[in-house]
Amino acid sequence: MSRAELVKEIKNNGIVAIIRTKYPDKLIKIAEAIFEGGVKFIEITMTVPNALKMIKEVRTSVSDEIILGVGSVLFPADILGMKFFKSVKAPMPDLNLMPTGGVNLDNAGDWINAGACAVGIGTALLDVKAIEQNNYKKLTENARRINDSIKSAVSNN
Repeated sequence: MSRAELVKEIKNNGIVAIIRTKYPDKLIKIAEAIFEGGVKFIEITMTVPNALKMIKEVRTSVSDEIILGVGSVLFPADILGMKFFKSVKAPMPDLNLMPTGGVNLDNAGDWINAGACAVGIGTALLDVKAIEQNNYKKLTENARRINDSIKSAVSNN
């Protein structure tokens, strides 16, 4: 897949899950759970213990439809906020910005309405307690919830 095709697919899906976890042995289950909920773009951060090894394991163990990535430069939404985001987008409407931090299961659609090409979401999607308790159903539910927020925003535009 070319870079342009990848960007187009991320925009179409609207969500990139950002996985930071101290449980590398649970990455495959995490990826499967959020994929079941409709999230197919996953970034595994280098802060995950044995990240490169784990990425290889995840890649060979999950659906080929899941697109894995490592690290990227993302828009710090929690620091600057939606008002700043809209101000940046106003003079540069073709600029692809993907907010992270401050994006949650319910406001993801608001970011899309503000002009985000997609959203990056980590903590809000990947409930730490659920992961610790092997409650992967909760992760699937969270993924569906953020998908609903994105779909609602897209259908209203």
